[in-house]
Amino acid sequence: MRRVYGSLFSLGFAFFAWGMLTPAQADPILQNESFYIDGVWYDNPASAPAGVDWSAQDFNSGLGTVVFTDTQVGSAFFDIFVDLDLGTPFWNEFGSAVGTPVGQTWEIGDMVNSPVRNDASIGTLTNTNFLPGGISNYNNTCKALVCELTGSNGDVANALGFQYAPIAAGFEEVVTVNISTTAPSSGFYLTAQHPVDGNNPSGAPTVYISGSVVSEPAGSTSPVPEPSSWLLLGTVGLFIGSRLWRRASRKSEAGF
Repeated sequence: MRRVYGSLFSLGFAFFAWGMLTPAQADPILQNESFYIDGVWYDNPASAPAGVDWSAQDFNSGLGTVVFTDTQVGSAFFDIFVDLDLGTPFWNEFGSAVGTPVGQTWEIGDMVNSPVRNDASIGTLTNTNFLPGGISNYNNTCKALVCELTGSNGDVANALGFQYAPIAAGFEEVVTVNISTTAPSSGFYLTAQHPVDGNNPSGAPTVYISGSVVSEPAGSTSPVPEPSSWLLLGTVGLFIGSRLWRRASRKSEAGF
């Protein structure tokens, strides 16, 4: 009898441990966020210029609001690149573009097997969805670009760009980007999605990425951060750097 109970306990513990190792993910996890601003690529928010305000964004989930105030005369372009892990495994994701973009460019694709990151880094978003999804990649059987183009899910990343008239003296452009699990009521937006699979019996919450840009008379520029703020910037930089390192390690282990 003790052997029976012992076996049942071991079996139960094994299932419990499996559940602990592969839990359903409640919120997305921010892996990378980068900006292309008037010809310069900033690989993470901590390296971005003072005009980028990401204080209203959660750096664990990536949800929240990013505001860029452009005061540089002649400037005319801003894009944001976002890579979120929506659920486990991160390679079973896809995206969509909804609505008609007005003064915006965009791109959706696999983090590795598409040009989305490269296109974002040089400001040449092509209004293309390279990862429309449809075929589950839960078992990570599809890793090559050919799989992506034939409808397999992957590791989705989104880029959204804003083209505006060159800034005149005395004016500024204010770009606001919202990353949320609530769908916008109108306008153009991108989605990042994770379907129902073995680890996500209800799927993962869809993430919606939308934005707007307005022109207004120039106000005061963003203040230079206090020493305590510089410490915060350094902490965020280390945080994102560690995320990128872990992501690279995970991809290597997954066979990418």
